[in-house]
Order: sequence, then C-alpha cells, then structure tokens
Amino acid sequence: LIKWHMLKKRGFTLIELLVVLAVIGVLSTLAILAIGSTNRKARDIKRLADIGRLQNNLYLFYTEQNSYPIGKNVILGLGNARCLGAQGWGAAGCANPIMSVVPMSPDEATPYVYTGSSSTYVITTKLEGEMDGLKGTVKATPSSMSGE
Repeated sequence: LIKWHMLKKRGFTLIELLVVLAVIGVLSTLAILAIGSTNRKARDIKRLADIGRLQNNLYLFYTEQNSYPIGKNVILGLGNARCLGAQGWGAAGCANPIMSVVPMSPDEATPYVYTGSSSTYVITTKLEGEMDGLKGTVKATPSSMSGE
C-alpha cells in the first residue's frame, strides 16, 4: 500500500510552479529588451558606415567632375538615386558608376536625404541612439559629420 504522505511529496506545489513561470517570464522580457537594443545599435552602425561610404564616393565624384551632384531632398537608395555615375544620381545601372549601388537606410522612417549644389552637399539621417558622440539628426558635409 502507498501511504498518503508519500503521494503528497511527489510533485511541485502550485506556488512553486507559479514562481518558476514568473522567473522565466522576467528572464524572457530581459532577453527581448537586450535584443531590441542590439538591433538599434546595429542599425545606427550601418547608418554611420553608409554615410562615410557616401562621403568617400562623393569626394571621388567631385575629383572627376569638379562639382557635386545637384539635387534637393533626394532620397538615397531609392527611385532615381540608386547609383552614382558621371551624370550624378541615377536609377540602377549607371554607366561608368562611381557607386553602382547607393546604400539605403535600414529603416524607412529615417532615410538618407541628400541636398547638394555644385560646391557642397548635406546628407541627413537620424540615429536611434548615441553612437561615436553623435545622436539625433546627423548631417554629413564634404568635410565633417555632426549630430545634435
């Protein structure tokens, strides 16, 4: 015969199960928050790297053409600004491209916006956090990159 006190000690109590579930819930929430923060940082790193690449390629364009591409509020990486060739921004497949694929922002809410004249340009975007001392709206010019 099985004694009653032996059956009683076999499983977990409801309180113990609830405590374990609460701990698992807290750990899951912390993991999700950490992943979200990492994703924001990764997008910001990509933005700054893309802007740096654009600055370098625009310098090459300037040395070849003695001017920068002319345009106002051009959304880079989309439409007629998918490549950079001798004629300036163009749709995919520019002839003699300086930059065959213009990078686009990892987030549609914060595109790379180019405004330029023959002598200068400004590329703007927005960071989600702080990176390399830059935060908020970032503006890149031929000689610098600055943020709020």
